[in-house]
Amino acid sequence: MFTKILGWFWLIMGVLYLIKPQLLQWRLSKKTSRKVRRFLLLLTFFLVFSLGGVFLKLNGFWPKAILFLGILGVFRIIFALRAKTSKKLIEWLAKQSLVFFRIFALIYIGIGLVMLNLFK
Repeated sequence: MFTKILGWFWLIMGVLYLIKPQLLQWRLSKKTSRKVRRFLLLLTFFLVFSLGGVFLKLNGFWPKAILFLGILGVFRIIFALRAKTSKKLIEWLAKQSLVFFRIFALIYIGIGLVMLNLFK
């Protein structure tokens, strides 16, 4: 049930960002780096834990390997967001074109659809 709620959340956010990509760009340019770092960290944990539950239920070696790489990626992101490079990363993201944010929105939609379709 929780995965379906997360799936709908990801789907709605993806559609919102697809319709108005300047909303995400504006939020990145206006927020302080500390707030954005917290948001990115929360988003990363949210994605790993929600998709981690899905990968644990799948059989085989590859889903477990992908989950392990995801967990390693989380630790990597935690250390990267604590560094001074996070400010440069946020500034770079805020300067990207709207096409970049629309592609990001399609990724959101894809994640939401995967989460909804795995638990029918």
